[in-house]
Amino acid sequence: MGKIKTVTSNPLIVDPMDIDTSPNDPKVDARIRAGIEADPDAWSMPPGHKPIGRGRPRGSAKTRVTTMLDDDVIAALKESGEKGWQTRLNATLRQALGL
Repeated sequence: MGKIKTVTSNPLIVDPMDIDTSPNDPKVDARIRAGIEADPDAWSMPPGHKPIGRGRPRGSAKTRVTTMLDDDVIAALKESGEKGWQTRLNATLRQALGL
């Protein structure tokens, strides 16, 4: 296994450039895989599974902005108690602007 060089007095903080990333010895690799298989909390993806992406989809035409709104405006948008008040705000603005 590779050596890890500490860059601070905290041994948990390391310089990623100093980590040995060379392939494991086949025996070490076999031990690691056996440990993963024996771990009841470990699981593997089914064949052909495509991971779900997180965050806003690529190509989305939205821009993050910061603005100040009156408290009563925000309260009215949140009044329904459901999530999505920002989406409702966006829809209201689009309607008011005729978009």
